Amino acid sequence: MSGINYDLSRLKILVVDDCEFARRTIGNVLRIMKVGKLIVAKDGNEAIEEIKRSVETSAVHGQTSIDVVITDWLMEPVGGSMVVRWIRRSPESPDRYMPIIA
Repeated sequence: MSGINYDLSRLKILVVDDCEFARRTIGNVLRIMKVGKLIVAKDGNEAIEEIKRSVETSAVHGQTSIDVVITDWLMEPVGGSMVVRWIRRSPESPDRYMPIIA
């Protein structure tokens, strides 16, 4: 069986975790996988602000440039469940179908 090579260089991934060690570890794994752009947030509030900011810098008006969100579920003050709820239900969310790994 030959090795499959995926080109992840065009992906923009948001990593959300209140634990610095976890953010660094996940970030290092994604860098080894040659993910194109990595954004980190230390809690749900920062994650939501990063998603809103990504709309402002997106090449397509009104859409986010973030492709995937990887989030911890248990964080303070705003946890992963609130981030997911905001993405899926808020009228301000730019993409209610954004892939999320929690």
